[in-house]
Amino acid sequence: RGLRRAVHLRQGQLLQLFHDRRGAGQHPGDRVGQRDQVLVGDAEDVVGHGLSAGRTDVDEVRDAVAEHAIGLILALSNQIVKGNNEVKQMQWQREANRGFEIGNKTIGIIGFGNTGQALARKLQGFGPEIISYDKYAPSQINTVEAVSLEDLQRKADIISLHIPLTQETKWMVDAS
Repeated sequence: RGLRRAVHLRQGQLLQLFHDRRGAGQHPGDRVGQRDQVLVGDAEDVVGHGLSAGRTDVDEVRDAVAEHAIGLILALSNQIVKGNNEVKQMQWQREANRGFEIGNKTIGIIGFGNTGQALARKLQGFGPEIISYDKYAPSQINTVEAVSLEDLQRKADIISLHIPLTQETKWMVDAS
């Protein structure tokens, strides 16, 4: 259920694949680590490269992304990165590092497909109000109210994006 093909590559193979498919200078470069990488797409993309293709459960990927988003929300709300950096410098400013509970906040999810819905389900245990905006989703799913983008931007204390980067979405969230 919900399976997509995924290609498991090592760093050199991934760089070579991008070089061969898209031309020199158009690969992920320094974003590729030394460990195994997973490139989601069609196995046919790697034919002739001597690479092995496997299958990845989209449900697992969806849940992993949702859990990572929760980790980032908790790091933000509890100022974990700032506090960690200060502790490493033998400093601790308790009041300056006081975070906030997400249970009394409104969390807006832009993009309410598989990952956005998984995030909403996992966030419900923390007790925030959850609202969503998705151009293609139904008006409401379970307890998540669908709102306009403008309402989401106005009401949400925290916004989580789960949309592809396209010309349509590129400037959807901006400081201006």
